[in-house]
Amino acid sequence: MAVTQVANRSQEDSTATGPEGYLPIAPNKPFTYFHADQGWMWDPKGKRWVPYLNKVIGVRGANGVGSNGSTAPAVAVAMQRGHRIIQPQDKMLGPYKNYLYSFPCISRGGLKGKHWVTAYETPTVRGRAVRWKTDTKGYYEFLAYLVTKGIVSPMGEDILEEKLELAQDRIERLAKHGANPVYQKKIKAAEKSFTDMRKAWEKQFGGVEGDDA
Repeated sequence: MAVTQVANRSQEDSTATGPEGYLPIAPNKPFTYFHADQGWMWDPKGKRWVPYLNKVIGVRGANGVGSNGSTAPAVAVAMQRGHRIIQPQDKMLGPYKNYLYSFPCISRGGLKGKHWVTAYETPTVRGRAVRWKTDTKGYYEFLAYLVTKGIVSPMGEDILEEKLELAQDRIERLAKHGANPVYQKKIKAAEKSFTDMRKAWEKQFGGVEGDDA
């Protein structure tokens, strides 16, 4: 059974799951993660703020990507917009280096190629169906690592206030349901999250803001 080391984790490669070594799924394009200043999300289990990542995808004809499908032109555009690029090969990623890898695949029409995923997505094949299991906990640890190592800059207080506004709006919407016990329980949980969000920001970032590295 072939094993590939990815982001300090072992993943069975597709010869263990797909027919004749191929996943029965269409090829896709490789991508590179990037972080925009305003991109943050709340991790309710870890009670912490983690960066929300977007993808630069090598789609021909978009953002200067040519016939070879290289993501380099699209990455350059993202950098010009002030986004923090997180290259899979960046040594600063430490144990999370090479978060991107591919499975050989074949589409229903017979088109062969590569299907690109992250280290947190594991396929299981049942007939012609591919089901993906996502390691959410592992992915959130990866996101937290980006912050603690300074790869992503601290979350600004202005972004926090925007997130808290949305949280407060949710509490107010729930309150419109009156004394309904189900919604009262949801309100208490939402109010606790609201408090946890501010406390977590103060603990994580200490009121210190900065620009992307």
